[in-house]
Amino acid sequence: MQICYASKMTDENGEEKHFLNEDNFILRYDPSRIYIMNFDRKTHEVYEGNVGSYANKKLILGVGNPEDIELKKSDNNQYIAFKSNQELWLFEQDKDAKVINLFSYRSKTDDVRANYDQHDTKILSIDDEGNVDFLVYGYINRGRHEGKCGIIYYTYDSSSETVVENFFIAMPQTFEKIKYDLEKLSYLSNDRMLYIYYDGSVYGIDTSSFEVITIVSGLEETELISSSTHQYVAYQDPDAEDMYHSKKITLLDLETNKSIDITKSSSYKRVLGFNQDDLIYGIIDPEMAENYTLDHDIPICEIHILGPDSEEKTNYSKDGLYFTNVSVNGIRIQFDKIALTAEGDYKSVGNETIISNKKNEDIVEGLSTYNNSLLGKVWYIDVKENGNKSLKSFAPKKFSVERASTIDLNISIQDSRMPLFYAYSLGHYRGKTLNLRKAYELVYDDYGYVTNENGEMLWNRADKNTIVKLQRYKEKMVDLLPLLNELGTINEYQDHIILNASGMDMNSALYYLNKGYPLVAYLGNQLNLVTAYDQFNITMVSQDEQSEKIVGREDAEKLFKDNNNHFTAVIPR
Repeated sequence: MQICYASKMTDENGEEKHFLNEDNFILRYDPSRIYIMNFDRKTHEVYEGNVGSYANKKLILGVGNPEDIELKKSDNNQYIAFKSNQELWLFEQDKDAKVINLFSYRSKTDDVRANYDQHDTKILSIDDEGNVDFLVYGYINRGRHEGKCGIIYYTYDSSSETVVENFFIAMPQTFEKIKYDLEKLSYLSNDRMLYIYYDGSVYGIDTSSFEVITIVSGLEETELISSSTHQYVAYQDPDAEDMYHSKKITLLDLETNKSIDITKSSSYKRVLGFNQDDLIYGIIDPEMAENYTLDHDIPICEIHILGPDSEEKTNYSKDGLYFTNVSVNGIRIQFDKIALTAEGDYKSVGNETIISNKKNEDIVEGLSTYNNSLLGKVWYIDVKENGNKSLKSFAPKKFSVERASTIDLNISIQDSRMPLFYAYSLGHYRGKTLNLRKAYELVYDDYGYVTNENGEMLWNRADKNTIVKLQRYKEKMVDLLPLLNELGTINEYQDHIILNASGMDMNSALYYLNKGYPLVAYLGNQLNLVTAYDQFNITMVSQDEQSEKIVGREDAEKLFKDNNNHFTAVIPR
């Protein structure tokens, strides 16, 4: 349950502050009571450009969340464009201390419409004259496109103090899915080409002529990555059989519009991420390209790091080892190490982290915090000393739609070549993944849930009873057990969904007993059915022995973990 509301308070200086709040309650129902499984509150102070927000070389934004704050400085450091929550401001620091509210849906008389938060802004560029390019995307609350979802490209002309609407692109998706794609790629080059990623395609839009070109299309979610500045993108061959069988990677510089194809050796290649402007990609051994891990991933055998000049900086491999569950987070590359057994299966041999010696660019330069005794952590922007000048707040003089146009990307939602898992928590979309394990890891801490592309529930942390004991489970599984050998990540039938739940912890996997079917658990090659659990024990039946065995939960958890948490689940439709 999500409740969004506005609030206000008066601080120690008698100044009134306004806040936008979002409370999320995670509830579980049973016949006798309602349980609160989790509670989360998100609060963001509304920046209003008041006199009190500027003091001691600080432009004080107030209480907030770092993911809702963005800033860019002009090269001469005279201008700072910043986003606080969904509003966009421009601060001029070398002359008079003034801020200009470039974009906001807020109104003193229409709080319901103004505070509807299914939109956001993205700063594209700011130059030495104070001109700003930015996007507004998601649900459009006001204006000519009110009620539609999409992207509007605006320019603020500093000389005339005018916000110019350039064009609108309608999008057939919700705000958070548009946001997710724009966070993968949204870049304005020096020659005024706007590049965006949307639903498997990269588009280039000439912001002068409004001509649209499609750079690449038909990509899966994991087949394209971008650098921290979005200047560089890398993508796999969209014509390959799937993401594991691409023999080339294209590295594209959006500033120069030059690309190179990485085709070294006949091996298959996977994009993994960027460390700033350095591409990180993996090599798949062609002889192992059909040998899946338990959670249906094909591991890589080498990691390569390539500079933007296409020169290889380093590579990493170890004899006899393969790498899976690779993630790139800033300056860190994390992965699990596995080895091939004599039987042709993989076994875990630990995990590893590679740390770059580069500076972590995830830290926003110029953005800092201090602790306030009343408010707690307060965010501010470091600015220059400006004497005793008081901050003045302005709105743009004009809003122009004279050259406004509508661009049609001819978007059609394409079907993925591979099944996808959609993760949600605290009322928000968190992303889509190629297997259940990765989706559940995205939302586990927040008591989230996972669905398929049709919105059918595949896992929900909050929806699990304390005690479950199944009856007549053998006859339910008679027709389903032969289907397990055909399983990849998910197989959907008319009456059932069969899921590869490998990699989930035991406690999370026990959720599936609440759907009326046993959890299939493998100990080595031996198939077992988990048929009951309570606070202390689980009950499982070996397919060979056909006798029930009660195991303490701690012992069972260790037993399953030692066997790589190899689970398969059944959900009725």
